[in-house]
Amino acid sequence: MASLTVLVFGATGSAGGSVLRACLDAADVREVRALTRRPLGNAHAKLREVVHDDFTDYRRVAEAFAGVDACLFCLGVSVTQVPNEAAYRA
Repeated sequence: MASLTVLVFGATGSAGGSVLRACLDAADVREVRALTRRPLGNAHAKLREVVHDDFTDYRRVAEAFAGVDACLFCLGVSVTQVPNEAAYRA
């Protein structure tokens, strides 16, 4: 059986939360690192939470990327949640 380390972005959102739960339930996943803007508020033996506020600069949390086998990027907003295209792209 594989022993994977998975990095999940956006685990506090709807899609990312579902991805996080699936990873935590997967037998072949050893560790899930969730890179989030705010705390998840849940604990799990496989979960390593990394709270980070600047998703344009990852230098402070570079160690979270070490040894990762897969990265699932579920980060984003709906176009209806921002005032203009520039904010959406950011």
